[in-house]
Amino acid sequence: MNGLRTIRWCWKKPRIRFYAGQPLKADGSPVGVFCLMDYQPRSPSAEDLQLFQDLATLVEDHLSLIETRKLQREIQEHQRTERRLGMQYAVTRILAASATLDEAAPKMLQAVCESLEWDVGLIWNLDRTNQLLRCIECWHRPAVRVPEFEARSRQRTFSPGIGLPGRVWSSGKPAWIPDVTQDANFPRAAVAVQEGLHGAFAFPILLGQEMLGVVEFFSHAIQQPDQELLQATAALGSQIGQFIERMWAEQALRSAKDAAEPPTGPRVSFWPISATRSATPMNGILGMTELVLNTDLTPAQREYLGLVKDSADALLTVNHDLLDFSKIEAGKVDLEVG
Repeated sequence: MNGLRTIRWCWKKPRIRFYAGQPLKADGSPVGVFCLMDYQPRSPSAEDLQLFQDLATLVEDHLSLIETRKLQREIQEHQRTERRLGMQYAVTRILAASATLDEAAPKMLQAVCESLEWDVGLIWNLDRTNQLLRCIECWHRPAVRVPEFEARSRQRTFSPGIGLPGRVWSSGKPAWIPDVTQDANFPRAAVAVQEGLHGAFAFPILLGQEMLGVVEFFSHAIQQPDQELLQATAALGSQIGQFIERMWAEQALRSAKDAAEPPTGPRVSFWPISATRSATPMNGILGMTELVLNTDLTPAQREYLGLVKDSADALLTVNHDLLDFSKIEAGKVDLEVG
């Protein structure tokens, strides 16, 4: 160690010799301080102080603008959420109260258009024989005039992958077009331009994995995609699919009841009537439970509602089993031995 010296460096933080501060407020509430510091002493003039205050005012204005925009976004998101929940609630009530699809279809289209503030709604039914989608219902706001678009939609059909309905049929998922007049795969674009339609979205009507139809909506405004809305409409498509299944079951059971032999008549008539009458409120319970489960809940509330939904699902399964058994007894089901 001889001849070596240990050198220690000592860095001393400079002292702040000048400070000027101005409280900042946004919408009347304190949000911070606009300050200026220097390591050198300074003696600001009146002009310097005025400039400092002007800069602080500019910062306050900018902060207020940021807060205003943030508040506007929160309000808009809250309004969108309320519209989605209102749509789901309205459609669930309509399905629970309707006896046929013809009765429910225009009411559903109206409920969705009015809840979301869209202009036109259509329902496309899948023609299994010809494998085509056909328009069976159209609704539009009273002040909206789209006669050519409605007529063109009712006249034409769609195959998988063609147009918005065919696109949804092919994918089995909801789809969104911000502006149909600029979409390369929208055969009705010319008439849409003529009648001022732009934004569009559609969702499938599904029974499990089986495609039953497509529901389509249009707006006169260009509309950017709303993924949460598309998720909500996917759930609606399943609800409508369950409703259609119930309609089919009731029709089959009426036929089974008429064809049943006298010895089994009383028992066959009791089961389908009980099952079909309980299916309507059961679908309402399931729909409203799913609606509430999409809101903010405590863990305990979510658990309890989950049990309600599971129980309703189980009862609906029992209903379906009773309906199937009654059709078997009436000789309306062919069994294949594998």
